[in-house]
Amino acid sequence: MFRFETSFRQEMDNFKLIMREDEIKAKTLFSFGTNLVSLAANGNYRKFCILCCDLQKHPEFPMIYFISKALHESLLSQHLMISAYILDNGYPLNDYSLPHLLLGVIKSSMSNDSGCEMVVEFLGAKKYDFNYQVEGNYYKHYI
Repeated sequence: MFRFETSFRQEMDNFKLIMREDEIKAKTLFSFGTNLVSLAANGNYRKFCILCCDLQKHPEFPMIYFISKALHESLLSQHLMISAYILDNGYPLNDYSLPHLLLGVIKSSMSNDSGCEMVVEFLGAKKYDFNYQVEGNYYKHYI
């Protein structure tokens, strides 16, 4: 379900084209996406799964963007069942062209050490590559 056939750049270019050609459709798709992220952040598993299945009917939906945001939000709010659903349905966890999940969690407002530890353990169990680095990430994020 979440195996992406296009790159993030191609997806965004397609969405820009939709925005120019059909503004109402673009707003509707964007609304679906914000709803998807909100459901992930709030831990509403059932509605999240139903919306993900419904979005498969819309090939023009910017799936990479919104699923990446939904995964990030589900990790931050520790709704790991939603995170597992995303990963188990094909999200490319170690695709280096996608946002770095661990840096996103570390940079977030997650001040609870035990919460961060739970997310790190979850990612480790899912075979997350903790050693990969984003180009320039040390300088940009820590200095």
